[in-house]
Amino acid sequence: MAVGSGMVRTLGLAFAFVLGLESAAVAGEFKLGTPPVAVITIPDSWGPSLTDTGVEATSDDGDIYIGVEVTRIEAQNKGLADAMLAAFEWVASQGAKLDAPAQPTTGNFNTWSGLRSEAKGTDAEGKPTVVEVIGVPVNETTALVFTGWYVPGAEQRNAETIGKILESIQPAK
Repeated sequence: MAVGSGMVRTLGLAFAFVLGLESAAVAGEFKLGTPPVAVITIPDSWGPSLTDTGVEATSDDGDIYIGVEVTRIEAQNKGLADAMLAAFEWVASQGAKLDAPAQPTTGNFNTWSGLRSEAKGTDAEGKPTVVEVIGVPVNETTALVFTGWYVPGAEQRNAETIGKILESIQPAK
């Protein structure tokens, strides 16, 4: 599955209970937002690249896509849910056919509290896929939205690296 059509299964678990594992060489720190609200470190082997609103990367095996974006929210709960829905809609615009996302659940992510939801379906090639989205308000008007899109099972194969990436996401200083 080519990226843009796949992502990480246990992202929710990893996002919620960030793993403290060792991983491959790291590309460096990406500052998210203007002014920066968070920082993240992603391995070179995942080919990280900045986007207009954050950073995205794909696992070396091509089975996991992660994106982290900074987005403006109007009201923390409704605005956050809308931002998360937009992430699912973006995945669908890439050719995935997804079931309705699950009702968001609350949890902790590093130093923040946030919402998590997931949807299952098929990618543009008809292969099974899972999408997990986590929304984390960093203040009253700004949130981080984490999108994980993967082939089922890829999250276990890449758990060490995913854990390290997620552990690296911290508030900007």
